[in-house]
Amino acid sequence: MHVVKAVTGLSKADAYRELNGQLAALFAGERNGLANAANMAALLCQGLGDLNWAGFYFLQGGELVLGPFQGKVACVRIAVGRGVCGTAAQRRETVIVPDVSLFPGHIACRDRGSAGPRGAPRGRDGSRQPESGAIRRR
Repeated sequence: MHVVKAVTGLSKADAYRELNGQLAALFAGERNGLANAANMAALLCQGLGDLNWAGFYFLQGGELVLGPFQGKVACVRIAVGRGVCGTAAQRRETVIVPDVSLFPGHIACRDRGSAGPRGAPRGRDGSRQPESGAIRRR
């Protein structure tokens, strides 16, 4: 059983180094992508502490479909090019948004506590293919 070490109080660089080390330990010996995505979402949500959602969308049939996540209820399907995650998938690049309500094509969350999400497309092989992970800060 892995015990998550919170990274609150660390510099951003130190926090990411710590999380990366914890992810490496979680992924060691496990090749199942779904299991690893589930553990990564849990680690980010618990480790960062100030999140209300961390998780993944996977590209299936030309749209993003909800995968493993931690947090509040989420949209099950997102069209490529719509919202932050859909835009990140379309552009094949990370999209960081300081105020999601001002983002063109914003998908109104059921949760009004969401601030700036980050959509970061990553393929199964680590490439910038259109499968998205997203993080919403409180």
